[in-house]
Amino acid sequence: MIRGIAIVWGGLVLALATGLFLLKYEVIALEDDLAALTGAIAADREAIHVLRAEWSYLSEPAYLERLVGSHLDLVPVGPERMTTLAALPFRPVARPDAPAPLAPRVLNPGQVDAIPLPGRKPMTAPRPLATLVTLPLHPSRGRP
Repeated sequence: MIRGIAIVWGGLVLALATGLFLLKYEVIALEDDLAALTGAIAADREAIHVLRAEWSYLSEPAYLERLVGSHLDLVPVGPERMTTLAALPFRPVARPDAPAPLAPRVLNPGQVDAIPLPGRKPMTAPRPLATLVTLPLHPSRGRP
């Protein structure tokens, strides 16, 4: 009897030792992952810091003014470029013989919009699906 209890306790101690051994190496692997993630976070923060510094340089008004002066032919708006509303041309009036603009079409569900394009065949409506065949129920089992 004592021998059986000793074997059970020995097996339990061996199982616990094996479990602790595996747990130790799992914790070590998780600590390595944590260290790698911490390093990646630090590298990302450094990259964000560099990008913010670059953004502040690129959005500086003096730098933008130099770029505009070297790449665009912009001149200040003078009073000679100002005008009155009466001097602006109005939109032309539609002629009575001109074709009316196309109104937008509303499609019904299942309708295919077939706009003919050059070099393409017009779209056709899809074929209807085959009808579902129902089998009669078996009288004793209640299923086909």
